[in-house]
Amino acid sequence: MKYSTLDLGDGSDARIWEAGCQKLGMSVEHSMIGDSTTGEQLTGFFSGWPDWIYFSGHFAPMTLYGDSTAIDFKADGIVLLKGNEPSRELPKNAAGFRLHEFCSVVIWGACSVLRDDVAIMTLRHLFGNALLLGYAAKCGVQINQVMLNRFFQRVKPGQNGPKAILDAWMQAANSYYGGGPIEDMFRAVDIAGQEWKIVNARIVKGRKL
Repeated sequence: MKYSTLDLGDGSDARIWEAGCQKLGMSVEHSMIGDSTTGEQLTGFFSGWPDWIYFSGHFAPMTLYGDSTAIDFKADGIVLLKGNEPSRELPKNAAGFRLHEFCSVVIWGACSVLRDDVAIMTLRHLFGNALLLGYAAKCGVQINQVMLNRFFQRVKPGQNGPKAILDAWMQAANSYYGGGPIEDMFRAVDIAGQEWKIVNARIVKGRKL
């Protein structure tokens, strides 16, 4: 199995992600940490075939961005903007965007990615109904670090089915934040489009998307 990383922030959470993937025996497909990657390198990232993907940076409303990079996510592909370079359209089911072909897990270390129905349905279509893990509110690097550490404590080599991974994410959130004021921000959307969240320190079903 392979993982890919695209972190447009300081990279501290991405390094926890990569260490966790490596302990599970996964190999790296692409590792892009920081906002200094070139447009050509980013284009290569989206044409890769990883099994798991981690995205980190700022996000609003359908754009992941850093200081000089912006990626607009659409149901049928992405638009990549890098500094003063011309924008690049990478359509799905073409050589430009192939992440969906093998991907089974996408973790979003960015604010509010899994808040709005339209955003979730767009990402489900783009990534071929992969398991989506992330947040429905503002997160931040510290929360990402806590979540990734606790997530990988619960994932065992060979136990990489979608239910086991979803359970690991939601149990990681509930073990630290359950019953507290921000418990509702932690979300998962399974491969069938069922949302999962935390209410009163219990992992429960949310929307059907």
